[in-house]
Amino acid sequence: RVHGEKMMKAVVLKKGKNKKDDNTVMIQERPIPNPSSNQLLIKITANALNHRDLWMIKNLYPAIVDGMTIGADGCGTVVSQGSNVSTNLIGKKVMINPSLYFGTNKFHILGQHPSAGTFAEYITVDSDHVVEKPFFLSDSEGAAYCLAGLTAYRALFTKGELKKDQNVLITGIGGGVALFALQFAVAFGANVYVTSSCDEKIAKALQFGAKKGFNYKKPNFKDELTSIVGGYDLVIDGAGGETLNLYVLALKIGGKLVTYGATAGLCNDLDIRRIFLKQIELRGTTMGSKDEFNDMIKLISNHQIIPIVDSVYDLNDYQKAFDRLKSSQQFGKVVMNVNQHTKI
Repeated sequence: RVHGEKMMKAVVLKKGKNKKDDNTVMIQERPIPNPSSNQLLIKITANALNHRDLWMIKNLYPAIVDGMTIGADGCGTVVSQGSNVSTNLIGKKVMINPSLYFGTNKFHILGQHPSAGTFAEYITVDSDHVVEKPFFLSDSEGAAYCLAGLTAYRALFTKGELKKDQNVLITGIGGGVALFALQFAVAFGANVYVTSSCDEKIAKALQFGAKKGFNYKKPNFKDELTSIVGGYDLVIDGAGGETLNLYVLALKIGGKLVTYGATAGLCNDLDIRRIFLKQIELRGTTMGSKDEFNDMIKLISNHQIIPIVDSVYDLNDYQKAFDRLKSSQQFGKVVMNVNQHTKI
């Protein structure tokens, strides 16, 4: 710490002693960053967790550096800006686009080396990676959208090319991306079906506009999933695993399977014959571009879509927030409000 340097609280990752050891997270003091000529200094008021924050603890994520500030989702107030920022954003409430250098070999996400994350009282970001928070969203709701909302938007509309009245199957309802995909697709006028291992989560999804849900733990799952007349135009999946073959079976001829994750592991026996005989398109996606982030905000604003927030904690109670996400009991985003102890 440099004498006279202003400090802030941040949730940082500390690497385990050995490669096989889990990492840990803790609150430490960090210097308040100074914005470069093209950057904004944002006073964070809320941030949100993603499963990647848990994967970082488990050493299952790239570009992990000891002592780094983690977190990708954030909402806050602009308190200063660099000399080359043309628009005066000071005092504006903004949502942060965490997808950096998208489409290039420098691509990474906030909270991943070399960019400090949002689990702090302040952050600097490039001015073209923020949008003004829609007026009808609270700060906690604004923070909830950033990473998972962008992933869902690109999966549905850019990769999935979703059209009104199409049948779309969204797997693993309850997680952030899946719920945003549900909300966006319902607002867009699609017929949405969901899967989960929990009947309670399926019941909640029906309240948010899903037509029907299927419990993949039940013995009749395959029969129920494939009983939809005509099949599915689109499947949005973040789990992977051997169940991918079932989705290929359930898709219409010419249907699309968009995958954004592999939490259930690899599919070691993918039914290639059925994929080419049914003209199935298998498409991968991760995060999204600045234009897609802006288009997501337009969709949210036009339909005034309020994100589903499971629970809200204080930054000081970060461990409770991590435990909630780790439990897999959540339905919606786990958010942390930031009590500002530091003033510039």
